[in-house]
Amino acid sequence: MLVNLIADSDAVLFDFDGVIADSEPYFFESYSRGFAKRGHTIDREEYWEYWTCRGEGVAGEIERHDLPFTEEDAAAIFAERRVAYSEFCREGKIELFDGMMDAVETLVKGGVPCAIASNSFADDIHAILEHAGYPDPPCAVVGRLKGLATKPAPDIFIYSAGRLDVEPARCLVVEDAQKGLDAARAAGMVCAIVRTPYNQRIEFPGAGLILESHAAFVRGVGEWIERSA
Repeated sequence: MLVNLIADSDAVLFDFDGVIADSEPYFFESYSRGFAKRGHTIDREEYWEYWTCRGEGVAGEIERHDLPFTEEDAAAIFAERRVAYSEFCREGKIELFDGMMDAVETLVKGGVPCAIASNSFADDIHAILEHAGYPDPPCAVVGRLKGLATKPAPDIFIYSAGRLDVEPARCLVVEDAQKGLDAARAAGMVCAIVRTPYNQRIEFPGAGLILESHAAFVRGVGEWIERSA
């Protein structure tokens, strides 16, 4: 049960995209533009598995479809994606999943240190949160940083645990993707997976818990605070 996982942890680390923010469709759109400009169409269902969940990214798309793209093409697609996606963030188009930031606030007020620990750039995260009414987030925000390998490497989670002054093994991770689960396990952390509209067909072996929805996570936090009162 989620209640027990929280009780057994000294901190909770949240992925952002897919866990707190419903941003994955906007990543898809941003990457699709770069590939379409070069004559390739990304399959939406394939994207959820190979990009969102496994984290194979631009390089994986090029390799799977044997595309005649150079490293310069790949770098350009990523750069164009960042510009397009950042515009979505600044325009306030990306919404949060219901109750998730409230759950973060509940944990923090209940004495559990929390951090957002994401492969996304911190300025994009802050832009989304500000538009959603959180200009001063209730928890630390750790995004993509120079010198830290992105998930599935454990670097961002280990760094985030350090920010909170908590041992990695005492952290609970909340994720929605296999790359995040792999990163958490490599960091020695227990990982709870939240089911989303995009990961329904993924099995997630090795997860400490699989929650069937964001609402299930929010309910679990509510149960924890009731027991802690």
